[in-house]
Amino acid sequence: MELVKAIAIAAVVLAAISLVSVFVKPVTIGAGAIDTEQLKDGAVTEDKLADEAATTAKIDSNAVDNTRLADNAVTANKIVNGAVTLAKLAAEVLTRIPVLPLASENLADNAVASAKIRSSAVDTTKILDNTIIDADISATADIAGSKLANNSVGGTKLVDNTVSYGKMAIKIQDNRNEIAATGTTIRFSPAFPAPPTVVATLSRAASGDNFTIFITAVTADNFTAIVYKNGVASAENIYWIAIYTP
Repeated sequence: MELVKAIAIAAVVLAAISLVSVFVKPVTIGAGAIDTEQLKDGAVTEDKLADEAATTAKIDSNAVDNTRLADNAVTANKIVNGAVTLAKLAAEVLTRIPVLPLASENLADNAVASAKIRSSAVDTTKILDNTIIDADISATADIAGSKLANNSVGGTKLVDNTVSYGKMAIKIQDNRNEIAATGTTIRFSPAFPAPPTVVATLSRAASGDNFTIFITAVTADNFTAIVYKNGVASAENIYWIAIYTP
């Protein structure tokens, strides 16, 4: 009885297999039949991509950030000319850059600050004519004479009543003095750097008399004058002027 039951089950199974082979046929997918709509999101994994399948056109703009780049992946040929600015350089790199001669076109406008100019680097050839005005000079500048070019200060640059006697190269003194018959020594105040030239005349009209004034013993400190009236030493009042030229 059990044998009969087993044979019956086997017959049913064989019949089912026959039916499947009749009604279920293999499906053939044509070339290009599966497009984007037939793919599930995330269905295409790395393993499904053929080597070199992801071309430049397949990569979205800005999709490759620094996390996608391998170390040392960016070579010199990959850097656009002019793309590496100072802001892109590390501080340690800047200290190793050799000092190169820069042309004017290499510098941005207003790029050179005062701290970047070496002391005494700005000579007269670097200053544009007629550009320095009073506001550019500190009230406490106390500019030394060595900073001024020879013959650079004309009369129009001098404030009235500012040039003292000591500042004058040509020095002049004059006065009126009573001269004794025996002669009088007159002192200069202040003394000259060297003996000056002294010229004298009577302070009054000659009134027909013949007067002669002798100037003797001229030094940087003084001179001696004696007056002769009609050939005789006489006490007179004279006006004199002393001029020193270096």
